[in-house]
Parts: sequence; C-alpha cells; structure tokens
Amino acid sequence: MNRTAFSRSGRHFLQLAAALTLGFALVTPAQAEFQGGGALHDFNGCEAYGLSGAEPIRARYSPGERTGETASQISFFWPSGGAFNLTGYRDFDPTRQWFRAGGHGMYGGIYSWTPRPRIKILERSVLDPTGGAFGVADIIFMRVRIRHFDGLANCQLDADLMLHWVD
Repeated sequence: MNRTAFSRSGRHFLQLAAALTLGFALVTPAQAEFQGGGALHDFNGCEAYGLSGAEPIRARYSPGERTGETASQISFFWPSGGAFNLTGYRDFDPTRQWFRAGGHGMYGGIYSWTPRPRIKILERSVLDPTGGAFGVADIIFMRVRIRHFDGLANCQLDADLMLHWVD
C-alpha cells in the first residue's frame, strides 16, 4: 500500500471512529439522569417536512442543576434509529420563557441544527414522591415546546415526557 492510499484509508478510519464515538455519546446513558419516553405532538409549521400527528419517542433528561453540570440536556430517540440532542446552558425549570439551545442530530449522518432551536419548558412536575422537591424526584412529567425542531425553520412542536431517575 503506498503512502497516499494509506493516508486516505487512515483518514476514512478516523472519520468513522469519530462518527461512532459521537453516536455512542448520543445514545449511551450518563451516570445519573432521567430516562423514559413520551410523544412529540402538536406540530405547527412542520407539515411541509412530513411531521404531523404524534410521534412516539424514548427520551433522557440530564438536569444540570441536579447533576452539577453547567448545561442541561434533553435527548430524543426515534424508533427508526434517529437521535436528537438539545443542550441549554441553564436550568430547564418551567419559566415559560423561550431560550436558545444547541441542537444536534444523528440520522443518516451527524449534524447541527440551523437555525438553532428555541426551547420553552411549559411544565416540569414531580410525580414521585408526591409533593416532593425536584432535587429528590424519582418520577417527573415534562412538557417542552421546541421551535426550529431538527433545524427546520418555524417548525414547532410539543414533547410530553414521563421520566424516572436512574443512578
């Protein structure tokens, strides 16, 4: 094998290794987080992209205020194999105010969302223990509104999530 052929194959190997590493990072659970599932629904402005009705998803939520991180993250996993991650450098508490987040996806490739998504936390309720504080919650319900979903301009939807704490 000549030097040029080795250089090209080595570069392709490194690209594949980087893609696999990021792919596993998107789907491998953190040490402590909420995990569960729910549905994406109330699509508005998404019809041209083929999104309508309700879409079942698996989800995980890593709250920065509970894990000691500066960022909070929500990840969605489609039954077809796609994975999407939203990262915000703030607590995801239900302020009902829009804020910017970083959006990334893995579906036929790895990409960043442009335009950047906007998120509004409509609800975050502790279901177990009943009446408990978020810091000790075992089961929560979240409703998240996302604008520019998957980088699709003006595509807005709600995500309803039922999640349990996993150490």
